[in-house]
Amino acid sequence: MKNIQEKPSLADIYKKLKSLEKEKLKDIRIQILRNITIHPIEPFIKYYCANSGYNSLIKFGEFDTILQDANNISDDIVIIFLTLENFSKNLHCKFNSLSENQIKNEIQHVIDYIQTTISMIRKKSGSPIIFTDFIEPIFPSYGLLDCSILKGEKHNIQKLNFELRNLVSTNHGVFILPLNQIANKIGHNNFFDIRQWYLSTLPYSKDGLQEIAKLISVFVSSLNGSNKKCLVLDCDNVLWGGILGEDGPDGIKIDKNFPGSEYYSFQNEILNLYNRGIILTLCSKNNEKDVIDLLNSNSNILIKEKHLSAYRINWQEKDKNIVELSNELNISLDSMVFIDDSKFEIELIKQSLPMVETIDLSEVNALKFAMTLKEYRGFDSLSISQEDKKRGIMYKEQAKRNSANVSFTNLEDYLNFLEIELNIQIIDNTQISRVAQLTQRTNQFNLTTKRYSESQIKELKIKKNSDIFTLKVKDKFGDLGIVGAAIILYDNQNNAIIENLLISCRALGRKIEFIFVAEIYKFLLNSRMKKEVFGIYKSSEKNSQTSDFYKNFGNLVKQSSLEKFINHSNSKIFIFDLEKPNNVSKLKFKVSVNI
Repeated sequence: MKNIQEKPSLADIYKKLKSLEKEKLKDIRIQILRNITIHPIEPFIKYYCANSGYNSLIKFGEFDTILQDANNISDDIVIIFLTLENFSKNLHCKFNSLSENQIKNEIQHVIDYIQTTISMIRKKSGSPIIFTDFIEPIFPSYGLLDCSILKGEKHNIQKLNFELRNLVSTNHGVFILPLNQIANKIGHNNFFDIRQWYLSTLPYSKDGLQEIAKLISVFVSSLNGSNKKCLVLDCDNVLWGGILGEDGPDGIKIDKNFPGSEYYSFQNEILNLYNRGIILTLCSKNNEKDVIDLLNSNSNILIKEKHLSAYRINWQEKDKNIVELSNELNISLDSMVFIDDSKFEIELIKQSLPMVETIDLSEVNALKFAMTLKEYRGFDSLSISQEDKKRGIMYKEQAKRNSANVSFTNLEDYLNFLEIELNIQIIDNTQISRVAQLTQRTNQFNLTTKRYSESQIKELKIKKNSDIFTLKVKDKFGDLGIVGAAIILYDNQNNAIIENLLISCRALGRKIEFIFVAEIYKFLLNSRMKKEVFGIYKSSEKNSQTSDFYKNFGNLVKQSSLEKFINHSNSKIFIFDLEKPNNVSKLKFKVSVNI
């Protein structure tokens, strides 16, 4: 695996694309609608998506036919490049000749067009939609005065982008690709190619296209549950300057003022990730007591023991420690990112655990540590739920559960000790984002690994031929929030089909999945008048533990590969008689059902 900080040449990209083993990648269909030339971005998108495990199948709409193409969407992701240069020449070329009212009307015209595009796509598809934002001018129409007046061009393009954000926030499954952010990062002169613009209406340089493609691959990963979840940190010369074992707690460098402020800023960025729901762990060759004492006693250190979900501070090899952290947290190795300043340790992880992504700080000046972490996009998520914000606390609570479990020899006694409470209900509007997030992120207990956007979940919630159930869990140690979801479809033959069933890995090992399904079965029998239900299992690289779930449930009639389930080829179909008893009766949890 290449280090994430390396930037490949176009020759490297074509070489990589020729050698791809596409059968090992997951296909993702991307449709690009446009009012500019953008085809040269294709190899960049393919390259960065392939690095994330996806074979991108890209289809371009015709030039300036966005509304026409919006009527014919059947792809996984829709990206729309809409520029003012070709859509609103009044705003782009004649700005200072417009009255305030004309400017207002022109902005509204752009927003109305975008809303119309969204509405037309939504008639045919619930696919995620990504709009580019509008680039703020670096040389606005009123010159120096522009920055001092509300009627200035820069202010009104900012206002247009603000209206775009408002529009996106009210439409599920619609997002913004921030071109302004990219242009500011690499510089407008590096982002644009004025020669290509006049020759072929292609606004962006190769560097610009490459940066845009990187962000598109981040969207693809986030929408498919491949974003990273856990940051694994070294300590010496990473969290602080110096070596704790040699310099002592008073000799290390970390302070609000220089020297040491660079490490303080880096820890502040780490804390920002924690508050977004990223799991923090330590993997350091040190004496554990020395490190923990330092974290808790030094007022300039922002990362405290309470922020750590787990740690391995010892003299064991780091690849073994990372595997242990993965097992303790019950997360996959490919959801972890390892940061170290030692080239040796980085290479060890690359060779031993290639699925773990690495950030190599060995050649990075500590002054740039914080920016390096900011620029890393693997943790990006398209939604942040209440469960995310509390994830660090939840993992600390889980550590208490694990500690308590040691004193029990019988699982049933341990589960009764936890005083588990379940709440099962039909999805409401406040849960749409979380359920979509669960479908995108859950890999282990996910019986079909089918991913859904927020707009697709909203559409299923509204439809009469489907139900979505959610599962909340809490116990004596804390509230886990919404940890499960089930999507039920009803076909034309009046069959009930469990389209997907998933439980967050944080809640596994409690047998709550059996109670969840049993209550859904009761609802289907008593309220939907169904006597049979079809459960679907489709294997993936990570969900093998669920292969026998339906077999173990108790009221299985038979296993089938019914031809009518054309959307589930290569799947196992299980048929259940809802009037027969299941194996859940022995489980004694407090269950509230609001369905």
